[in-house]
Amino acid sequence: MIKILNFTLIATFAIFSIASVFFHTLPFLVPAFYIMMSIITFIIYAFDKSAAINGRWRTKESTLHLWAILGGWPGALMAQQKLRHKSSKQDFRFVFWVTVIMNLAGFIWLHTSDGSSFLYRYVDNADAQLLGLVPEISLPDFVQIWLWKLDYYWNK
Repeated sequence: MIKILNFTLIATFAIFSIASVFFHTLPFLVPAFYIMMSIITFIIYAFDKSAAINGRWRTKESTLHLWAILGGWPGALMAQQKLRHKSSKQDFRFVFWVTVIMNLAGFIWLHTSDGSSFLYRYVDNADAQLLGLVPEISLPDFVQIWLWKLDYYWNK
């Protein structure tokens, strides 16, 4: 049941984010930022899970919470489900859900007139700049670089 609720929360957030871009409430950069932060957060959880299994240096819980509040909470939620990491520690989960609520409150605030003017003041041209960077690195090169990095750190 919890897996279904978590999936529903992430799916609803994704649909609302896409609709916000479609209806020009938010710039494309916002959902792109959430996707990027979620991927990074998922990878951090994976490294921490690997470290826990292999007795290596661990990531601080405060660092995991920081990545969640900065927008990586969907990735953290998926990592908790898929990797079974930090999913049973009640103190951690309580703080995690507080970060999710705070992040969602900030996301909702971006839809207000004050939040929208704040956002557009700082990212007015960021969409075009972001899209301008993408063609400089081909997707196969990007994927190969990250696969090499993951392999290097995973097998250390």
